[in-house]
Amino acid sequence: MTITLNGDPYPLDVPVTVAGLLALLDIDPRRVAVERNFVIVKRDAYGSTDITEGDQIEIVNFVGGGDGLGLPRKPAGDQIRGNNSRNT
Repeated sequence: MTITLNGDPYPLDVPVTVAGLLALLDIDPRRVAVERNFVIVKRDAYGSTDITEGDQIEIVNFVGGGDGLGLPRKPAGDQIRGNNSRNT
């Protein structure tokens, strides 16, 4: 069968669930959101949501940055001590 995966045709040899597709693609299910035919699949339903012929699947990776705590970063180096080489 063939599905559309992130906009491109993707052949599957056997029927799979969303969890099975993520495993085939070596994707950590905790780090993505999955949409099946324009409906977001809840993470606890990945194992019970079958993917069928012609399904449109979108997988979106979560991308983070910063320190993960939402805290402002400390100034680096000379800024902490108040020294500024431009003022010399």
